[in-house]
Amino acid sequence: MNARQLAFLVGVISIGILQPGARAQAPAARPSFDAALEAATPVGDLEERLAPLFDDCKSDDEVQARQCRTVRDWVLAQMSGESFVALGDEAALQWEPYDPAEKKLTLDVEGCLACGRPLEISGQSVFVTSRVPKGIRAGRAIGLDLGFHDVAEPDAKTAAKWRHDMTDRLEVQFVFQLGPVWKSGAFRGVTFVPVAHRIFDRCTGEVVAIDPPMPPGQAAARATPMRDERCPETDEARHAREEAALPEQLTPRQINEALAQVRDRVLDCAREFQASGTAIVHLELDGSGKLERARVMPPLERTAAGYCIHAAIAGASFPRFRGQAMVLDVPLPLP
Repeated sequence: MNARQLAFLVGVISIGILQPGARAQAPAARPSFDAALEAATPVGDLEERLAPLFDDCKSDDEVQARQCRTVRDWVLAQMSGESFVALGDEAALQWEPYDPAEKKLTLDVEGCLACGRPLEISGQSVFVTSRVPKGIRAGRAIGLDLGFHDVAEPDAKTAAKWRHDMTDRLEVQFVFQLGPVWKSGAFRGVTFVPVAHRIFDRCTGEVVAIDPPMPPGQAAARATPMRDERCPETDEARHAREEAALPEQLTPRQINEALAQVRDRVLDCAREFQASGTAIVHLELDGSGKLERARVMPPLERTAAGYCIHAAIAGASFPRFRGQAMVLDVPLPLP
């Protein structure tokens, strides 16, 4: 356990110290993440959602000011006690160094909905944090440790690769209630009270860590994937892209290039069986480029030269296309 984790644990323990004469009470059971999520409302535009907290309703028109206060107070009353769900910003997840003795990476969840990029509300920069931050460094709220989650990795190399692959893909999703507004020096913010959170892979929806933890033997439900340019291309997506790039039908040039593969064999057939003129071949192709049917048309049909040419044509390989099957009658000049 490192110093940050120890400090976090001491802080949590100190909250539970009883005053003299107080009676111990069993802590209230926390809802599972799935239960908390089901009861939560998507926060939507966070700036718009929090704007009423900073609306002073000042106006020279008293009627207008009173109407503003009435609407503001109604909105605030509606939000009181309501649960919301939102993604944390880029400051919500920190990576601890790999611990070779414990063979694990530790993910540090910070209570950050808007720590790295404060909101702009009524001309003010507003942070959204789980408590008043320890400080603001380089425009970023810091000191908001909320929880630590271990990820087992067998060695440093494997851990480094996983971190490289996942750094831009992991998201922290919070279920929370809104808390009071805070002010610290020149900085202002809004607190939120975390109810539950999970870390998930935005590309696959796989849940990496969750709080409250799942019961033993029970797997967390996947999150909804949010695929974007940060996600590697799936086999399905690559197949769809390749399919979209295929021509609707093969061009005459592509047909001729495919038949050029067997041209020498066709000419050998003509010389061997003393055929001349033009051989007409009937071809039926499906989208995979497979030659479904080939037939040598009269007058060479059912002749030795025709059978030979048919066998030669069967060895041709055609490109793929995405349209309907193609039916062609192709002339092949003979010597």
